[in-house]
Amino acid sequence: MKALEIFVRRLFFWGSFVVGVFAFIEKVAEAFHGHLMPSNFTPEKLLEIASAGLLFAIVMQLHSIRLLLSSNRSRPLNRTLDGTAGAVRTSLSGRVSPDTMRSGDNRP
Repeated sequence: MKALEIFVRRLFFWGSFVVGVFAFIEKVAEAFHGHLMPSNFTPEKLLEIASAGLLFAIVMQLHSIRLLLSSNRSRPLNRTLDGTAGAVRTSLSGRVSPDTMRSGDNRP
């Protein structure tokens, strides 16, 4: 289900980008007294469609961030043997893995 959500979010993002490019091309074509698309797809209408798609992609991204933050808030920090709290690091794939840091460890 998560893979489907990521796919739909990317589809809306890149789809709105492509529609925005079409709006720009149509506006340039109108400047030279030509049309590339049917008359019911004006550049303004295409930009409205692109902005709606981009807004939907942003809302989906914010929703997944909110879910990730709420799931991290409910978990306590991991404790190491010396009593210090372990840091939580997320990877690019969105998986959370505990990273135990020892006191006196000077690695970056």
